[in-house]
Amino acid sequence: MLRRILQMTPGKGGSQTAETEQPSTEQNHDQTSEGFICPQCMKSHNTAEELFKHYDLFHDTGDLPAHMAPTREDLTMLRQEVQDLHASLKEERWFSGELKKELDKVQGQLKPTDVPEDEALTRKLNQAETEKFNITQMKDLFEQKAAQLATEIVDLKCRYDEERSLRLASEQRLERLSEQLQKEMAQNQTLQTELLQRPGVEDVELLQKELIQVQTLMDQTTRERENESERIKEHYEQLQANYTTAEAVLMVRQAEEVAQQITQQEQQAPLAVQAVKQKRFVKKGGKPQGERSGGQRHGYQGESKCNRDTAVEMGLVKRVQQVKAAAVHQGTMKTDPVKIHLRDDAVPHAVHTARRVPLPLLSKVQAELQRMEEHGVIVKVTQPTEWCAPMVPVLKPSGAFRICVGLQKLNENLKRETYQLPTTDETLAKLAGSTKYLVGMDKFRLITDHKPLVPLINSKDLDAVPVRCQRLLMRLMRFNAKAEYAPGKTLVISDALSRSPLKESYSTTEAVIASHVNAVTHSWPVSQSKLDRIRTATQEDPQLQHVRKLIRDGWPKRTHSAQRAVTVNTPA
Repeated sequence: MLRRILQMTPGKGGSQTAETEQPSTEQNHDQTSEGFICPQCMKSHNTAEELFKHYDLFHDTGDLPAHMAPTREDLTMLRQEVQDLHASLKEERWFSGELKKELDKVQGQLKPTDVPEDEALTRKLNQAETEKFNITQMKDLFEQKAAQLATEIVDLKCRYDEERSLRLASEQRLERLSEQLQKEMAQNQTLQTELLQRPGVEDVELLQKELIQVQTLMDQTTRERENESERIKEHYEQLQANYTTAEAVLMVRQAEEVAQQITQQEQQAPLAVQAVKQKRFVKKGGKPQGERSGGQRHGYQGESKCNRDTAVEMGLVKRVQQVKAAAVHQGTMKTDPVKIHLRDDAVPHAVHTARRVPLPLLSKVQAELQRMEEHGVIVKVTQPTEWCAPMVPVLKPSGAFRICVGLQKLNENLKRETYQLPTTDETLAKLAGSTKYLVGMDKFRLITDHKPLVPLINSKDLDAVPVRCQRLLMRLMRFNAKAEYAPGKTLVISDALSRSPLKESYSTTEAVIASHVNAVTHSWPVSQSKLDRIRTATQEDPQLQHVRKLIRDGWPKRTHSAQRAVTVNTPA
């Protein structure tokens, strides 16, 4: 269609000259139309609005339906025609310029007297301008049509991309459905195979009978094992009782041997030291403690029923409930500050409603908080914080208060350091047979202000040491110590005159006996149930109760005041 319009348009072809077009223009002068010409039907209109209305009414197809939309081939042809139209417009523009140049040349060559030729050229110029205007109008129309076609092309591309994406999504969904179908088919086949392999009714009945027989046999075996276990348990309890009795007797004998050794050592000591120890051992009744220990030995010969609680009540073992010192629980540790790391997804937790403290305890709790703040254990905060845990005051048996904080939410959001702590068995295995625990101190310095001790301690030859010092050197040979002399004024220790006197007497003998008894009672292989039975039997035995009373209140001056069973082995 566009090619036909171009062929019908006068002045087509840039190779023609002004002389060749002049006859054709004169010949077709009667057939040309002036004004706004329709490019399809070549009908002339007076104004551009009339031309637009005519084109929209007779030639514009409007928006086509979706099923009649132009195809890719039509779009390609339209695009090619638009490109050809642009090329032809460029040629026409060049041709119009050439015509204007030729016209100027001709007008310059013509004389003023040649009026008819001037009029002819003027007429040709008007015709050329009319054609130029028509071509310009056609160009505008074609540009509008090209813009409309470009918009349609963009819409078609968008539709094509959408259809392509939908197709890809459908293909992916089809693949997933195919995989699911294959899995379901495989599972169905597996279930069918298992269903075919299931045993029949006869096999089930046979298996039930065999199961009943096996259960009956197991019940018989279990009853036999229970009976045998009861017999072994009774025999074990009897052996354990005999073993406990033997251990108790052995413990008492070992205590007697230790006491005898200590007594012999005390007899070999100087008389002044022995006099001081006797003063410490004398009680209010006037009896030395040595006699009491002797009565204790005679009272426990034979079968013994002594346990840990009895040893505590008798004073053989001292249990420390609380360590009291001025430097304990005062302030914070003088070490590097501890850094707590939270998890990345930790959510802060704060208690908005504080727990109420009972009014009778309010003053004590405030005093405890003030004490902790003075020692630097806690810091007073007057601003809201992200983390806030509840406080719980706990009353101690001594009457004091302990401030506890519930940190469950904080502990759940901590990054904990994993460190495997050694068990009790592993620690005891490392310490087996040790008497002095100096781990990490294989070689250490011993500074003294007594110069004669330096060569004595550093000497490793017993022959070169006096006899009275050999025992001290033998005890020091277990350690790898190097003695050094330093004046007393440089030693940061208190001398004898600056020490405060002891308010209570202390006996080395009692400490040795207490440590030995505590070691024996701590390591004997007796269960808690056996200890409870021994404790009950001790409380029900009148002779042992009488012995405990004598140990607690003191032995009588005359043996006939005690019971016969207690005074059998007591010396007259």
